[in-house]
Amino acid sequence: MVHVVVADDKNDRTKIFTHSGEFKFDIKLDRPFDVAVSQTSNLYITPRDDGCVKVYSTRGQQVTTMGRGTLEGPRGITLNNQGHVMVCDSRKKSIFTFHADSEQLLNTIPLSMCENPRYITVNGVNDNIVISDNCQHCVHVLSTTGDQLYQYGTEGSGYGELNGPCGVCTDSYGHIFIADCNNDRVVALSPRGQFIRYIATEDDGLESPRALAISPAGMLMVAEADGKVKKCQYLQ
Repeated sequence: MVHVVVADDKNDRTKIFTHSGEFKFDIKLDRPFDVAVSQTSNLYITPRDDGCVKVYSTRGQQVTTMGRGTLEGPRGITLNNQGHVMVCDSRKKSIFTFHADSEQLLNTIPLSMCENPRYITVNGVNDNIVISDNCQHCVHVLSTTGDQLYQYGTEGSGYGELNGPCGVCTDSYGHIFIADCNNDRVVALSPRGQFIRYIATEDDGLESPRALAISPAGMLMVAEADGKVKKCQYLQ
């Protein structure tokens, strides 16, 4: 069973670890940006410089490629509550949704409100789509049809401010977590986008958080820019 998967773009690898941190194997792939894991444990990886999504089995064997000819700058990737693959394309400023099995393009959501859309997640509680924009220093929250519900963040380091936000994820309660990369902290929001607290900061030894995920054990996994992955107990 796959536990922790890390896209290591500087080393051109996607690395797989057990939940306890034991290295299992890696997949050689030029500049992987993000990775999502399906219910069947397939790995969906977005290479930064290749206009597609590459799909691998839990043993590291390539299964298929999707989105070629449609995608130009795939960045963040996630699976929605129906198991469809959603890709944030920073060059086309759109979200493309593909059927996980047939690879058919199901719909496209334009991101005209974004300057540089990066990471994406879907809130399992309300199906809202969460997109980070690290040039506008904010997170956009959209409905399933792409209508903007609200925006969180402006450039800065104070409350309600972000600086170069990267990874986003949600938990089973609908809380939203943001990797506030250049502020060296992880921000927690309510399902409606109200600030709750900082989960970890520079004072806790956090440095340049890039990607986030919630583990099966309910821990917040934080991948830093330098390659470290840290576990945070966030529920109080």
